[in-house]
Amino acid sequence: MFNLFNYEKLGTCLRWLFLVLAVAVLPLFQNCNVNTLKEQETDVAASVVDLPVPIDHHPPPPVVPETIETTFEPLLSDRRYTKALLEDVFGPTASLVEGTGIGRNAVEFGAPCSVYENYNVLTSRGTLVPADPDNAGCVLNPSPAVLGANLVPRATVVRQAMLLKACTNLVLNADALTHALHKISPSEALPQPTAANVRSLFRMFYAESAEPSAEIVQALQTMMDPQHMSAASWQAPIYSVCSSNYWQVL
Repeated sequence: MFNLFNYEKLGTCLRWLFLVLAVAVLPLFQNCNVNTLKEQETDVAASVVDLPVPIDHHPPPPVVPETIETTFEPLLSDRRYTKALLEDVFGPTASLVEGTGIGRNAVEFGAPCSVYENYNVLTSRGTLVPADPDNAGCVLNPSPAVLGANLVPRATVVRQAMLLKACTNLVLNADALTHALHKISPSEALPQPTAANVRSLFRMFYAESAEPSAEIVQALQTMMDPQHMSAASWQAPIYSVCSSNYWQVL
């Protein structure tokens, strides 16, 4: 009995000793694991920071929007419209005035003609004449420049010079000037330099445009002397409007 009691007491003591040692040693292993993880995290962070950066590394350049340049050319009246307007202002004899061959100049005033458009018709006298005299040049002068002219004319120095010559000769022609004056004011034998008559002159060329400004009306009026009016007094105002460029812009 004595020996059995001692063995049991000794086993109990050993179990308590083992439990105390386990409780005392366990935190040491836990601290070791935490420190090891912290050291590994530090090594990884250091390796990331120490990665080499390429020498030629630069940020991407800023995006600059592309600028597209555009051009613009006004749409000008062709030879048929220009001729028709001059004949409307200066009468049917306008086409006979020297320098008014605009209707036949397809090179500078556009509207190319075709040899197939020209044909003859019988007059009341039984003679054959071209159906469209302005297209006679297609047969008489079927050059590439005429047949291949631009459909839409362009503003050129030659075109403007031809228009200036036509306007000059028309205002100097008595019949053409008389027709223009009657169109300005049908109720007056000689139109007076009133603002209403000047606006009427302006609308003869700029039919689809807005009314002229007061400055334009006044400038045209100052070209005439109300005390000494004659048909020739209107030559300068009519020429000024006729030779201006913008009534040709459609």
